[in-house]
Amino acid sequence: MSQPTAYNRQRCFTDWSANYPTTPHSGAGLDAEFDAIETTLDATLVNLAKVQRDDGALAYQSVGPEQLRADVTFGLVAVTDWTTSSAYIANSGVWSQSKLYKCLVAHTSGVFATDLAAGKWQLLVDFKTYQDTAAASAAAAAVSEGSAATSASNAAAAATSGLTATSNTSTVVGPGSKTFTTQSGKSFTLGSWLTIASAAAPDSFLFGQVTSYSSTTLAVNVTAIGTAGTYSDWTIAPAGVQGIQGPTGPTGATGATGSTGPQGSQGIQGVTGLTGSTGNTGPTGAQGIQGVTGPAGPGSGDMLKSENLSGLLNYTTARSTLGLAIGTNVQAYSATYAKTDVANTFTKAQRGTPVILTDAATIAVDLSLGNNFSIILGGNRTLGVPTNGAAGQSGSINLYQDATGSRTVAYSWCYGVPGGTALTLTTTALGRDKLSYDVVHATTAAVTITIATPGVVSWTGHGLATGDWLQLTTTGALPTGLAANTTYWVSVVDANSFKLCTTKANAAAGTFIATSGTQSGTNTANCTNIDLAAVKDFR
Repeated sequence: MSQPTAYNRQRCFTDWSANYPTTPHSGAGLDAEFDAIETTLDATLVNLAKVQRDDGALAYQSVGPEQLRADVTFGLVAVTDWTTSSAYIANSGVWSQSKLYKCLVAHTSGVFATDLAAGKWQLLVDFKTYQDTAAASAAAAAVSEGSAATSASNAAAAATSGLTATSNTSTVVGPGSKTFTTQSGKSFTLGSWLTIASAAAPDSFLFGQVTSYSSTTLAVNVTAIGTAGTYSDWTIAPAGVQGIQGPTGPTGATGATGSTGPQGSQGIQGVTGLTGSTGNTGPTGAQGIQGVTGPAGPGSGDMLKSENLSGLLNYTTARSTLGLAIGTNVQAYSATYAKTDVANTFTKAQRGTPVILTDAATIAVDLSLGNNFSIILGGNRTLGVPTNGAAGQSGSINLYQDATGSRTVAYSWCYGVPGGTALTLTTTALGRDKLSYDVVHATTAAVTITIATPGVVSWTGHGLATGDWLQLTTTGALPTGLAANTTYWVSVVDANSFKLCTTKANAAAGTFIATSGTQSGTNTANCTNIDLAAVKDFR
């Protein structure tokens, strides 16, 4: 359960009111503060629900061994037989010679008697004393009465007393339900706990709870056991209630790594990758030696020689002499046709043939083919990121519904729509909608990104404005905090750098993305921003 994100106030509204009493508070700033408070409060409520129920009590499974004091954790780990070279933690329990011990000091066991003398174990219960006390009582009775008959009578009385009993039922040491034939009239109440140990092998015992006792038949649900074996010399005695299970002990050391398996067969060869871009033109080689002069051509000599430069004074004669024909290999000067590098005044309509787009799941648009486009929608489509666009280009895209109608269009990340709300189309069969577009940015460049809070992107002469958006790609790995093919909003620092934000509101509020970790490869920013507006349902 992670800690909630701490709330750090970014603005002092009291200072704002004092300094600018007639200016309203920033709506974006207020939203940012309330959003931060909501994030912290929501996370706090989620964590609180993990430890408190609706009725105010602690939630189930919200308290474990780690939350308890050390002096109350005994019994939370199952008691096991003591073994040498084992790691024991404080408050764990072991059995040794029918005696229950509690670990006082975490240690790795050696010789039990040595560890006990060193104060590493504390004796809690000596179950063997029940047997020793009964034997001592029988011996004392035999001596005091002085007769074998009296001794036998006292031993029988002890065996049939209300607290202890014996059984000759052959039983395997193991957990689960066990049934014994024993003496009747014992104080074995339903739910009481018993220890059933072999007289010959006290370390082989059963510890469990009485599930039924009728006449001479005793049934016990065994939950803890001693050394394995099968015995028929059982001594049955009362025991304390079983403690709760202790915490899980530490994980043992990882085993050695196995040997490497045989190498699999070679897979099929993958498809050939795309051809790489053409490399830079190499340096120009050294000029070769001049060849011999060729034979004279069939003509009557060049223009300058034959006409003594007179052909240069008349362009008609010169053009004829050079073999140039207007409209064939030379364009005549005209005051009618527009030039691309000066302002032009048109007195007639200018037309371009609309480009018919290919219908596909993602519609490809090549802006170099024209200004106006159209397509008949054969299904629900996505308008892809255009190629070959240039800032300042504008035009329209006519979207026709097919005979089925109700076709929808989703818009790739590069498109901006009024109010940030996706444009919806006419659903009428054979209906038509017109999208007007204006290319604001269509530029891509390699950039560098700092590892800082916040991170800063360097792009020489980027020409962007705060609120523009872009996506990043890389040939390696972007810094932590940024992801490829994810839309970010720009907050301009200067003409050559800017910061990134996760939303337009954050760009306005000055909430920037922090970068960390490492990065590699070449990072590329794609800022293609195209504004869209729709005119719906032309009839």
